[in-house]
Amino acid sequence: MSSMRLKIQINDNQSHTFRKSSSSSPLKFIYILNSPSTTTIDELIHLLENYLIRQFSMKNIRIVHLMTDDGYLLSNDYICATVFSDNDRIICYDMEQFVKENYPTLVLEDLWCEIKQHDASDNVEKQIQVGLNKLEKLFIRIYGSSTDYGLYLFNVFELIQIATMKKQQKQMIARFDHSNWFIEAKWEYDAVSNNVLFLICSLKIGSNEQIWSNKLRLLLNEPRMCIEKDELISLIKPENDNDILTDQQREHLKELASKIPPPKRTGPEIDVDRDVNKILTKHECEGDSSIRMAYGSTNTVTTYQDMWKSKDGTFRQHFIITHINFLKKTNENSTSPEKPLTVTKLDILYEGNDGSWCECEDIAIAPIALRNEEPRWLADSVIQIESDKLISIALKGSVCVNGKPGRDNSTRKRIHKNLPQPFKLKIVIQDNFNKQSSLIVEQLNKPLEYDTAESFLKYNQSSIQNLVAFVYADDCEYDERIFIAIYIDNEHHLVIKSGHSYSISLDKKAIRTMEYNAKQTNTTEVSFDSIYYQYETQEKKAIALFDSQTFMLYAVRLEISTKTSKTEQTILLPLEEIK
Repeated sequence: MSSMRLKIQINDNQSHTFRKSSSSSPLKFIYILNSPSTTTIDELIHLLENYLIRQFSMKNIRIVHLMTDDGYLLSNDYICATVFSDNDRIICYDMEQFVKENYPTLVLEDLWCEIKQHDASDNVEKQIQVGLNKLEKLFIRIYGSSTDYGLYLFNVFELIQIATMKKQQKQMIARFDHSNWFIEAKWEYDAVSNNVLFLICSLKIGSNEQIWSNKLRLLLNEPRMCIEKDELISLIKPENDNDILTDQQREHLKELASKIPPPKRTGPEIDVDRDVNKILTKHECEGDSSIRMAYGSTNTVTTYQDMWKSKDGTFRQHFIITHINFLKKTNENSTSPEKPLTVTKLDILYEGNDGSWCECEDIAIAPIALRNEEPRWLADSVIQIESDKLISIALKGSVCVNGKPGRDNSTRKRIHKNLPQPFKLKIVIQDNFNKQSSLIVEQLNKPLEYDTAESFLKYNQSSIQNLVAFVYADDCEYDERIFIAIYIDNEHHLVIKSGHSYSISLDKKAIRTMEYNAKQTNTTEVSFDSIYYQYETQEKKAIALFDSQTFMLYAVRLEISTKTSKTEQTILLPLEEIK
């Protein structure tokens, strides 16, 4: 038979490997095999791989073995003409499916040989692992990238055959290589014994010119049907451990540290102790009206600001006086019937920064609400006062303030910084006899809790191994502090955190990748764009600094600015603490 027509399918219907399109059908095609009477299954596999590469551009296709339509494996030394007929359907079992099904059988906790290196050129950890799987087969696992990988399994009889055939066998088991890296595994034969086989594993990464190479001696015990590990020899092992700085690098790092400029700070800082010593004063009711006012047992002054300022540059500062008691002062010497009293007018004034009293707006009163209920504000402020009867009410009002309201809930629930502290409100009432009384109520903001190195460390103490830096700038217009912190976490990773939200974590591998990329582009400064912050006049930047000679990442420059202040500080990194 000069040729044979075969129906080829890549993997079975359960596999999602190498689809022709987004549909769920596996790739199928017709292949014409020439000279089937002299072609082995192994040779057909290579023919099919080359066909898939040329016809379908599948550059990384690797067929492990072929199966019949009903699932029987075909030995690589079979002649095609003896096992196939025209129009037979063949399943190509590719490496992806093979790895997926056999990876769970690997015993990775007891490896006989392992070479593992992070490649900064593509930020991938490349490795070759050798050991026995759960079925006592020798496995060789290679991983270079998401498309460059392989898994190779051998039982003891296959290995004895390889050792016996010696020069008739291929030395190379597998090799994955690109322009600047490679991983390979190959056999080396014992000149005397057929029960000894050597496995040489080699690896080179793209970001380093050094090569790692190990030689493993395998003992093949045919009577016991087992594979034994004998001796592991390091053929080529780089002397320098990249995780540890050399004395020369330490000296150079000291030289770089000596050139770091001192911190630069411009603009004012928030006076955090501005209102620390201020206290509230309790006032008594004054005036000639028989209507008296007093603080209720639950009286407080709650405040809140509008979210937005108006076009004229002002906003409303609102307040609620939660509990004021109204009662009639009795005259014990009077024998005539007491006339009813009515509050006919109620005003609230506030004291400005110059000490003068100004009128508040939007004044309203409400009965004291039950717990967790909102007050029901009344349309007018007329209050009837009966003898020996206490009336409790809540009052509200607002003040027009020049400036900008706070940018978050915590700052908007305060009296604005443009108003004095304590904030004094004077309730003035007039009765139906044209007599007046007044009562002053004071409000004092709670001190704002500004972020400090101490508070940041306390808040994040469970995840911080070493706080390297805490750098901030104050926005005195909004009474806000923005900051960036740098620390070593419990995993010994370098963390750069912008405020309480955005952060980036860098391990030694990520830093090597950054250093490699900086060297390739001849760059000494790289901005951490993922944690860059900009809102109105506030801005935060973190910039990685690389040595111009070695491209070692040695420091981070922090630039923080607000409308009123700016801070720039360069932080030397504790490189030997980063893992």
